Amino acid sequence: LNIVLTGKSEKFTTRINMQSQHFYSSSDIRSGSNANYGPNGQSGQLGTFRFLEAYGEYRFNKLLNVRAGNFLSPFGLYNQIRYLTPLFATVVLPFLYEAPENYFDVSMYPSNAALMVYGQAYPMRELGLSYNVYVSPGQRDLNNANPFDYGVGWEVSPSKGVGSRFTATVLGKYKFGISQFTMVGYTPRQLWTLGADFDLYLPGDFHAQGEYAQVGSGLWNPQKITYNGRLMYEKYKESWTPYLIYDFFQDNNDFLYYAGQNRFGIGQAFVFNNFVTIKTEYHYHLWATLPVVTAASGGSASGSGGGMLGEMARNASSIVSMTSSPNSKVQHMGKISFIFLL
Repeated sequence: LNIVLTGKSEKFTTRINMQSQHFYSSSDIRSGSNANYGPNGQSGQLGTFRFLEAYGEYRFNKLLNVRAGNFLSPFGLYNQIRYLTPLFATVVLPFLYEAPENYFDVSMYPSNAALMVYGQAYPMRELGLSYNVYVSPGQRDLNNANPFDYGVGWEVSPSKGVGSRFTATVLGKYKFGISQFTMVGYTPRQLWTLGADFDLYLPGDFHAQGEYAQVGSGLWNPQKITYNGRLMYEKYKESWTPYLIYDFFQDNNDFLYYAGQNRFGIGQAFVFNNFVTIKTEYHYHLWATLPVVTAASGGSASGSGGGMLGEMARNASSIVSMTSSPNSKVQHMGKISFIFLL
């Protein structure tokens, strides 16, 4: 359950976005299989709310606006709206925003921002430009979560971040964007999150979107890579939107995802009225190359001893007893989402 409270005047806007802790996405549950554990493994008190965003912004003009507080950073197509499920057709978001199953690290999107300036300009009738420049107080990780996002207090991480996003819209139908987020103080080296995306309204009532993002110590040394695409048919989007999706994720430092995983899917969104939407989605996953993992009795991993590998074999039950082979199908999954607006 999400509750968004907004106050708005001619120049000033305030917003508070809260989420009930009855539900967690699969990418948020990081510790074991206990459903009472929230993001990053800390225990959550069911029936309470956590703050996702709380900010105020002042609009000077179209070219200059200032936002301050704690809010989702502008990165890619969906980061700023990833909690507002009525605003996108799919049931699940790309791996960029929701980490894959059995992945033992956080998603790739930047931590929440604390201060941002943004604006837009139209140098010519057929061209619109926009910019966002922001700073972030701390980085999300498995030990030091983004504090406001997960409701564990104020800043707990020594890291600092600076990010930006720039977009160009041509003819009102073709949008192209680039995003970057630079983290310092998080590790001995500087980390960069870089991304590029497009959002195109095509002839024949088709709507195509695509994104690419990487995290690493530099442009030519990425640790994590992800890219995705979506094709939607929107002739009847007021009532029905079918779509196809593709997603890829790779982490060179992760035991399971060092070779990468592909996800293919098909789905549809039914809009019954302004208050009720039902989404259905089916997808399956293909590994580029699967590691060999065998869980022995007692939860230890054979062939490579215990330690971290043994812990992975105990926790990631769905990847136990895999045989290395190219393009092996490892998981089918169907999901249904019910959305009620009040």
